[in-house]
Amino acid sequence: MKEIPTRRRIPFVTDVLELPEMTRTPLGFCERMVREYGDVCAVPIPGAQNFMVHDVDVLQKVFVDQASS
Repeated sequence: MKEIPTRRRIPFVTDVLELPEMTRTPLGFCERMVREYGDVCAVPIPGAQNFMVHDVDVLQKVFVDQASS
C-alpha cells in the first residue's frame, strides 16, 4: 500500500490562512486538494485527522466491500 499524501502545513499558520477558503468555498478547497495531492489525501485540521477521498473505486472498497466483511 502506498503512502497517503498529506497536506503540507505550518501548524496554526496554514490553518488560519486556509480557513476562509474552507468555509467560503469548501468545494473549491476540495478541488484544490485533489489537484495538489491526488484522489486520496490526508488533511490534518487542529483536533482531527481528516481524509479526502475522491476515487470511486476506493470509496467502493471502503464503504461496500469492507462493510460486508
